[in-house]
Amino acid sequence: MKRECAICGRPRIEEAHVKGKKTFPKNGNKPVGDRNNNIIPLCRNHHDDFDNSHIGIIPDKSGFIIEEGDDCIAIKSRIDLSYLKDEYIRDKNLESSHMVRFRLGIISGNEHGKMW
Repeated sequence: MKRECAICGRPRIEEAHVKGKKTFPKNGNKPVGDRNNNIIPLCRNHHDDFDNSHIGIIPDKSGFIIEEGDDCIAIKSRIDLSYLKDEYIRDKNLESSHMVRFRLGIISGNEHGKMW
């Protein structure tokens, strides 16, 4: 795995789980998960935003939708995300913020308007 943030390219990264560790079965106290298809390298700032549902993954794995203030921006990934499992991306995006889900096309404009 490339050792830079997939969003901004910073060299100091953390391993962000697309599918939460809590959702995998456990072997003792340790989750038994799919590390090969579930980890994205992110800097601390983007990892926090990702974990707090302010970043979604574009389903074609080309990049990210990032909530910034009252809007969202699309960012092309700096690394190849083709290794990620589609079901993990779908589940993560469903947990994303309302605005991110709207920008990803998960919810319609009518539903988006009802929430505000």
